[in-house]
Amino acid sequence: MFKQSFNITSSEFADDKENSNSKKEDIAEIKQRLERIEKRQLEMLTILKKLTNEDIASESHWFPILTMGDLEKVDQQVKEQKIANGNVAKNFDSIISKDIIPNLNYDGLNGKKPFKEFKYLNDALADAIKTEGSTKKTYIATIRNCFKVQKGRLAKQKFDCKIKVDNKT
Repeated sequence: MFKQSFNITSSEFADDKENSNSKKEDIAEIKQRLERIEKRQLEMLTILKKLTNEDIASESHWFPILTMGDLEKVDQQVKEQKIANGNVAKNFDSIISKDIIPNLNYDGLNGKKPFKEFKYLNDALADAIKTEGSTKKTYIATIRNCFKVQKGRLAKQKFDCKIKVDNKT
């Protein structure tokens, strides 16, 4: 039926040997890249596990955010990480200091710094408060409410201090 010829010349054999060496080098390089990726993934997983196993308020090296400069730094730091799940609304002053809350609002209205500019921090907070069926709109409403509640608390504290001073005189 079919008769095939398997005559291989020495030059064809040398080409196959070079291709084989080239492929082995490529495979070795791919293995090295995969090992580096694996190492980075393990580092990231360790950081994520640490962040997700701790309470938001216990992130003492980040929170509360005391200055606008710190807010910008934290925004960049949470770019690849998550904030632990927790009640963000109740603990908002543990996330952002009472000293800078009055200088912020979500949209930056009335000459205040827009909180929405801190994309990564917003994404991390959205993940922390995410519930089934939540949307970007519900997140924005929640954050706006957080600012409103905290500013109300600050106003009440200020008022209470003023009443105490007035009562002493």
